[in-house]
Amino acid sequence: MLSVSCTMVRDERGKIVGMLAIAGDIAGRKRAEAERALLLVREQTARAEAEAANRAKDEFLAILSHDCEPH
Repeated sequence: MLSVSCTMVRDERGKIVGMLAIAGDIAGRKRAEAERALLLVREQTARAEAEAANRAKDEFLAILSHDCEPH
């Protein structure tokens, strides 16, 4: 993947006398962005699963403590 940036070069009167172009390979950056996005999705999924497990544990302990109360 290639990124290109072009700028007109002007003289002191504003007349265009040339053009400056800079090109760079951005494939590595795009790969890193895609990997970061995938890691973010994985982290969000893991967090949601951990929160669900924690809620299930809390509900279980609440039921257990209620059932074990002296009557």
